[in-house]
Amino acid sequence: MTTKPETESKAIGSLATHFEGHDASVHGDRWQALWEQAYTPWDRGQPSPALIELLEERKDLVGECWTVDPAFGKRRKRALVPGCGRGYDVLVLSAFGYDAYGLDISEAAMRAAAEHEKLKSGDEVY
Repeated sequence: MTTKPETESKAIGSLATHFEGHDASVHGDRWQALWEQAYTPWDRGQPSPALIELLEERKDLVGECWTVDPAFGKRRKRALVPGCGRGYDVLVLSAFGYDAYGLDISEAAMRAAAEHEKLKSGDEVY
């Protein structure tokens, strides 16, 4: 029987092989291919538990979701999630009051994020 760490280790090895020997200029196309093949072993189907814990329990580290801007007054803080995939963390940050933005090099990932957002609209935080 294969354990979860063994499965994750195989996935990481497979990802490394997928990019090995390819110039960085084509990595975007390589990520796109993975999304198109629905090979996303990094996707755990939920936001980062560490991010949720940080937002819920460690206000001493992140403060409030708003700030005071001398030119505009009180405004929401902005959060950027590079490599956002399906956007789980983007939606959590938004639910906690941040103006959250997700970026991904793969158009297929961004479509998946838009679909996930549509499915989750109106839901409470995970």
